[in-house]
Amino acid sequence: MNYPLGHEKLLTYQKALQFVIGATGILARIPTHEAVHDQFDRATESMVMNLVIGNSTWFVAERIKYFDYSLGSSLESASCLDVCHVRSFIDVSEADDGKDSLEEIVRMLHGLRESKPSTLREHHEEYTATPPPGPSRIRFAHESLDVYKVSLELVKWMHELVQSDTVPRKFAKKMDAYTTSVPLNIAEGNGRFSSQDRRKFLEIALTSVLKSAATADLATARGHMDRTAAEEGKALMRRIVSMLTRMQSGYDNP
Repeated sequence: MNYPLGHEKLLTYQKALQFVIGATGILARIPTHEAVHDQFDRATESMVMNLVIGNSTWFVAERIKYFDYSLGSSLESASCLDVCHVRSFIDVSEADDGKDSLEEIVRMLHGLRESKPSTLREHHEEYTATPPPGPSRIRFAHESLDVYKVSLELVKWMHELVQSDTVPRKFAKKMDAYTTSVPLNIAEGNGRFSSQDRRKFLEIALTSVLKSAATADLATARGHMDRTAAEEGKALMRRIVSMLTRMQSGYDNP
């Protein structure tokens, strides 16, 4: 007889695989050179793999660690959908459908990380974003952060700049990677439970913003980027840096 493996019995695992099917269809429409393609591909794989590893160990601390990894990758996947929408790779309805699925997975992962190995619970652990759902629905806590919203504006600025075909491929590729990194790390970091983990991801986001600013300066200095366009982007970067710095100081002084 073919007995299912332990993780195959989890509804969370089945839901995650179902999401991967939809994500694969999205990935097929995104050029492989786009930063979000690689990030989305890796985030969905990490979500599944860490769920499996977490379910396979009886050591509570290890279980929680891997379920947290899976949870972080789920939130990163949600942010990838936002980036894909801003970059016009998917429409708002497809982004919403994907985030509906991820919201359910996130709730289940919250339940799994709180349960004991002998009594796994995949019930929908309380996970409420702030503010509560309304006309413009917010599913995840990071979506209510001003710094996250501005980071998506930065992604949009980069997209419009690259679409103009005025920036050489070398600079466009770097700007794509750096600006895409910002909302993804804010989303994943905000969903982590320890202050140390949250700070780590905020630092990655901050570094990515600073690299974006330096790249814009280099492109402008070499005559590859219009100064007015560069300043629009750098105004967003300054706002993000200010907000991330304030958030980090909050972890230094709890």
